[in-house]
Amino acid sequence: MTPVSSKPFLARISKNLRISYEFLGKIRIISPWFWRLLGAAAFTYAGICASCNPNAKILFTAFFIIGFILYIIGEYETTMIREQIQIIEEKMKTEITNKRIAEEKNSILEDGMNVIDDQIEKLLDDYLRTLCERMPRKNIDDAVRISIYTHLKKKDNGYFVMRGRSCRIPRYSVPGREIYHDYEGIIAEAWDSHTGYAGIFDLPDPKENKELYIQTLVEKFRMEKEAAENLTMESRSLVAFRINDLEETSAVGLVVVESVFPEAFKESEINEFVAVRQKKFLAFLIGRLTEMENIINLSRGEEPASSGDSFLE
Repeated sequence: MTPVSSKPFLARISKNLRISYEFLGKIRIISPWFWRLLGAAAFTYAGICASCNPNAKILFTAFFIIGFILYIIGEYETTMIREQIQIIEEKMKTEITNKRIAEEKNSILEDGMNVIDDQIEKLLDDYLRTLCERMPRKNIDDAVRISIYTHLKKKDNGYFVMRGRSCRIPRYSVPGREIYHDYEGIIAEAWDSHTGYAGIFDLPDPKENKELYIQTLVEKFRMEKEAAENLTMESRSLVAFRINDLEETSAVGLVVVESVFPEAFKESEINEFVAVRQKKFLAFLIGRLTEMENIINLSRGEEPASSGDSFLE
């Protein structure tokens, strides 16, 4: 039997293996089983060479070494993949844990802030109820209603939000609308007033002329007709006071006092009672309520609404 020339064949095998390894290494799709399969093929070919030509020791040894190297590469790839998987799993566990901790913290923070928010609103409701009882009025049987609003801005839109309402008559305490445009109603007039005050004491009697009553609200206070037609309390006396923050740098809210009776209040008395004696505490309550809501919004990833208008702008 003619001896097999091993050198040219080994050179080609070596070159092809090197090119294959570099290519597969670059595209990062090497499988450990691929290398083990090549190793097994090399071991098999070494056995074939030995059985076909007992004198071809060089070929047998070469393919045996190649098979062993390929097997080692397969084991190395297996180890590397396991390490990469472990790193990825640990990273995922860390991210999941951090996310869960952040969610739990936000949940605890939001729950705590909601409790504080609820307590401030309850304090505000109790305070308004006390004010209703102590409010100076001409008719002792008059069911005066007091409402608190804050002013919020989001981008170019401004609106008033009702924060609390109290009246001796339960159905008058129920909010009609919770949000009002900042260009309608007596609240808008007081908000934009230089003095921070607006009042009217002689609105038409809705029982005698409902159309004239609605028309007056629409024309004088720019109320929407549908809203004017569906008022729960058809007031004839209304007074609104703007509430500034404790530093007197920004307007943060409004107080509205109303009655179904005409000339229900003496302007000087109610102004003294609300605007002078009570506005500091009202400013404190409104400020804390707004702060709590902004913190809750931030914990939810929402943009806090801007409250009020600054006198310094």
